Amino acid sequence: MIVPDEIIVTLLNERLMKKDCLIQGFVLDGFPKNLNQIQTLEDLKVQPNFIFVLEVNANEEKALLDRCVERIESVGQRIVRWKEVLKIFESTPKYSNLLFKINCLGESKNILEKVSFHLENS
Repeated sequence: MIVPDEIIVTLLNERLMKKDCLIQGFVLDGFPKNLNQIQTLEDLKVQPNFIFVLEVNANEEKALLDRCVERIESVGQRIVRWKEVLKIFESTPKYSNLLFKINCLGESKNILEKVSFHLENS
């Protein structure tokens, strides 16, 4: 089951107001997942510095779905929802120039290196 936005937004707001997040910053993993959550970030006046998209091409996407045989329906729905959010990011100027797409089928070490490269050179 997907956690309702109201619960996620409440938890997010509480967490982002803590001193460590205010001083050191934070990483949001898997958020936002829909238009309402994007609006929530804007309402909270949270402007990301980077948006990393770990992506696969269409052929690789099928391979990922095949790995999750018993979860295919929910994974498939999540991929569709994520593509909708990604379209919003890509078409919104304040987000589109923050996007860094990284192919995620490589070794995790290589993925981390690519993320680190963008962080260090931006």
